[in-house]
Amino acid sequence: MASLDFRTERLNFIKFYEGNIQHIENAKNTFLSIISSILADEGFEVHSIVGRVKDKNECLKKFAAKYQKVLEDEQTPYEISKYINDLIGLRIVMLYESDINKVGDILQKEFTLLEKTDKSKLLEEEDNVFGYKGLHLDMKMAEPRASMREYQAYADFPFEIQVRTIIQDAWSVLDHKIKYKKAIPKYLERRINSLAALFEIADREFLDIQLSSKNEENNAKSSLNTHENINSFTFYRLLEETLPDLPIPENRLGEYVDYILSYGDLSYDEFKEYIVENIALVQEFFSGLWERIGENYETDAFLYIPYILYRADPHKYKGILPGFSEKGFNDWCLKSGYDVPGKAGAE
Repeated sequence: MASLDFRTERLNFIKFYEGNIQHIENAKNTFLSIISSILADEGFEVHSIVGRVKDKNECLKKFAAKYQKVLEDEQTPYEISKYINDLIGLRIVMLYESDINKVGDILQKEFTLLEKTDKSKLLEEEDNVFGYKGLHLDMKMAEPRASMREYQAYADFPFEIQVRTIIQDAWSVLDHKIKYKKAIPKYLERRINSLAALFEIADREFLDIQLSSKNEENNAKSSLNTHENINSFTFYRLLEETLPDLPIPENRLGEYVDYILSYGDLSYDEFKEYIVENIALVQEFFSGLWERIGENYETDAFLYIPYILYRADPHKYKGILPGFSEKGFNDWCLKSGYDVPGKAGAE
């Protein structure tokens, strides 16, 4: 029962906390699972989603600092647990700043919003002020999810969600370590503000780079110059067009294009011709290889490309296949009735 006796309410809160800690942990894990599924379904590129249960002593400190005096001055009885909306805290770390409000909008459709603090907006309203940016949402389960059997036990738990970028997350950790452990002189505060400004610029640059990359992708699809050397974007488009059934290792595209071009210039048109003319033979080679091995390995487009290039121009791409692979491929071509690359009469 609520009262104005802090000692009593402190003991009641500790009893509540220690008696329900496992239930609270289960609630945290449930909220993490729900939100992870929602964001995955919406197609967001999420860096990480993590959660924590606030330490009971931190909860008591927060209540004492933020609520106790006001409630006691107003003679309002209280239960401490009712004022700790971040007992369960979740942190969603995104790659790009433009996704923060999009994620916030989605979450507000899925859960009941108790309180919203847009720290980015607050900072932007001040001139020459830099610091931690992010979106904080205090929330609870909403219907119909709150009435579902598997979620009913957690429906009364509020939780805080912090949505931020990787850069904002890094700054939050550093800023907390530097500023809040002890008082610091003004000249160091100025340096910290300068550093915060650099972090903000980095966030904007990452977003600009992402938008520029998307523009390059769109240009590769709509206004392709097929006579220029391939790049990561045109190479990806070419593989999608000519090898649609094979996965493309996107994280290695740039490195792989550099490797191919280290053998000499190669335009989109020329590369496409190489693939179209040689893919059937190379696929036949690998089908026979898997049959001899007795196992069909999962492959990607990059496995076929060196064989296609070597078959198309064995002199230019000499060395693109390891020695044993080159010999095995040549032997197979000879045995199968195909011209051996680089020999007289080769295609």
